[in-house]
Amino acid sequence: MESVREFNEDPKNQNWLKGVVVLGNFQKLIESFTDEEIEKFHGELGNQCGPDHCVKKCDLKNWNPRTNQSPPLDCEVCSRWRDVILTNHTSQHGKVMWSNSKPHLWSREKWEVAKVYMPGGHKNHNSVGDFDIAALLCLMRQCKYFKKFELGGLCDKVSNVRNKIMHAPRYQLEQKDLQDYFNQIRELGEKLARHDPKFKSLSEDIDEMLNLDYRLILPDDIAAQENLKSQREKDLEDLLYVRHTKLTLKFALFWNMLSFFNHANSIYICFIYILGCCSGNQEHSGGAGETRF
Repeated sequence: MESVREFNEDPKNQNWLKGVVVLGNFQKLIESFTDEEIEKFHGELGNQCGPDHCVKKCDLKNWNPRTNQSPPLDCEVCSRWRDVILTNHTSQHGKVMWSNSKPHLWSREKWEVAKVYMPGGHKNHNSVGDFDIAALLCLMRQCKYFKKFELGGLCDKVSNVRNKIMHAPRYQLEQKDLQDYFNQIRELGEKLARHDPKFKSLSEDIDEMLNLDYRLILPDDIAAQENLKSQREKDLEDLLYVRHTKLTLKFALFWNMLSFFNHANSIYICFIYILGCCSGNQEHSGGAGETRF
């Protein structure tokens, strides 16, 4: 495919690929981190709301969402959970995505609570792997629980980096832009590394990615590489076979020579012959310490 080869030849396309890969790797770290922290946050809310669960299967089907308005709920359990969820939202008087979640599951499912702190469109998402990095960063920004990590505006910056990479025109990035984006991701990773050791390798991984020649590989290119590898292996086998054959012939000739002499002379002949072979090989190789047969 000529289009793929053209894509590979432009360094700006390679930069875009590098950006996508680093974002993907960073998302895996964020997923692990938020999954553990939301578990703790949900436990704290459970201690405040008590062990009871909703028995009325409360939902928001008949509720018309409005800014600055929380959904009315007849269930006492869900009402308590609604209130503590709102208390922990950084935008209590702004737009809160209640419609993302199912109230009757708040007391049971941590991600039903977490979705209230995300952008819209996540109603049917139920586990950490269902969310993109933008949603997870929004969660970390809008849930007060994460304030203790002192991330400042880094979540917003990295979310913006994600948008710029994923929406880059013609899937191209300038080198200076890529380095700037990576530095912002690195900065957030270094902050989080103080609380989660899994982030400690991120900076090194980013440096490695910057120095890689990253490109798409076509099936024809893979086949060509395999053929080249096979040819090199065959050439090595042929070289080893020739050397082995030469060595075998030399020792066969030497053994026949010994049959014409008595035992005393054999030792002397053996010594002289070996010295001759070594000397000849060293002269042939052009230097000492390199004996060849």
